[in-house]
Amino acid sequence: MAVEVKLQQRLQQSLVLTPQLQQSLKMLQMGHLEYAESLAQELLENPALEESGSAGEDFADERSPSDNAEAPSFEMGFNSGGDFSYEFIAQMPEGIATHLFLQLRTCDLSQEEMEIAIQIIGNLNKDGYLEVSLQEIADELKTSELAVLEVLQQVQLLDPPGIAARDLKECLLIQLEQQGWKNELPWRLVECHLGLMEIRKHEQIAKLEGVSVAALLEALTIIRNLEPRPGRPFLDELPVFITPDVYVKKVGEEFHISLNESGLPRIRLNNEFQQLLADRKSGDRQYLQEKSRSASWLLKNIQLRQDTIVKVARSIVEHQREFFEQGVQGLKPLVLREVAESVGLHESTVSRVTSNKYMHTPQGIFEMKYFFRSGIRANEGDMSSEAVKEKIRALFDHETPNKPLSDQEVVEQLKTQGITIARRTVAKYREAMNILPSSQRKRLY
Repeated sequence: MAVEVKLQQRLQQSLVLTPQLQQSLKMLQMGHLEYAESLAQELLENPALEESGSAGEDFADERSPSDNAEAPSFEMGFNSGGDFSYEFIAQMPEGIATHLFLQLRTCDLSQEEMEIAIQIIGNLNKDGYLEVSLQEIADELKTSELAVLEVLQQVQLLDPPGIAARDLKECLLIQLEQQGWKNELPWRLVECHLGLMEIRKHEQIAKLEGVSVAALLEALTIIRNLEPRPGRPFLDELPVFITPDVYVKKVGEEFHISLNESGLPRIRLNNEFQQLLADRKSGDRQYLQEKSRSASWLLKNIQLRQDTIVKVARSIVEHQREFFEQGVQGLKPLVLREVAESVGLHESTVSRVTSNKYMHTPQGIFEMKYFFRSGIRANEGDMSSEAVKEKIRALFDHETPNKPLSDQEVVEQLKTQGITIARRTVAKYREAMNILPSSQRKRLY
């Protein structure tokens, strides 16, 4: 068998991501805070760059509470002598833990009991419920489960009522006992019939208790006024910043778009470095040239990022003008392709630009991806799914409490408004908005 060697030419196209392109794509996807940190890091690492001041200092940051923020550490509540440090409490943000710690000062607790109380409070969730078992706390502190239970009962006497309960039933019973209803009808309903109450078997419960439906409904009114989440009025979490990347303001009949440059360093080429590079006698020229090229790329990519974000934001405003003037009801269906075609970019680029970015609008602060919505057919043209959700929410908000709307009735009411939608779609939207079915929303009192 003969072996033959041939030389062939083949023309092939391939996409090569240069370091400059990689940096450009990465910068496009960054949110405001990550972008600011990235620029600060570049200034630190590249001597060819220098800062000429901070941009956009006239803009203020927007704040929003976050469920992921770190809560204060409870272990710092002890001083070196082992006694509880109330000075530390005074420095903590006002929250459920702080509120309870301050009340411990009025309790006649031994050092061992105080440590148990602190462990209990430290294991409350944001709703005010105890998340660990008594045995776990006992094992942690090397004490008995009975000792933990005795301290728990004292903690449960603190404000707010129902705090440190282990489940909903205990939470409600604590509140009823403090109101003087122990062993009375409201107490018995919670103690014995909580499951039947949840599915609204009122006549069955009345028969089991030997009371009239009117008396039952009166007792249910008392229970309805209890707080199932005692920790709700308090905020343990520290605030974090959500900084908008784009500001949209209406001036006359036009919407003006501007980038938020608050907190971003103004970066420019370092003149001394450029002079050093121009000096043929300077040292490592390869290093100097590499840093100079890197600095130039960065400045170009900064400008590209700014131009691209403004372009995409302007296209969103043009497509969703009715939203910016009217609110959610004016939100229209919009897909990435439509914006990409209007600004001459690829869909993937538009996706990167709108990721992790927020827009400050006359209607509030919204993530830029919020404006991309699927559509539902209506007589006056397609409507966004979010606008339809708002219409469904409005129907539920104005329903008669003792005769709530079924999903099918919502379908029929929407049809009179020129909106065609399936019942299963209404059910899906209702569940997404955390609205119960009509059988569970019905109120008899």
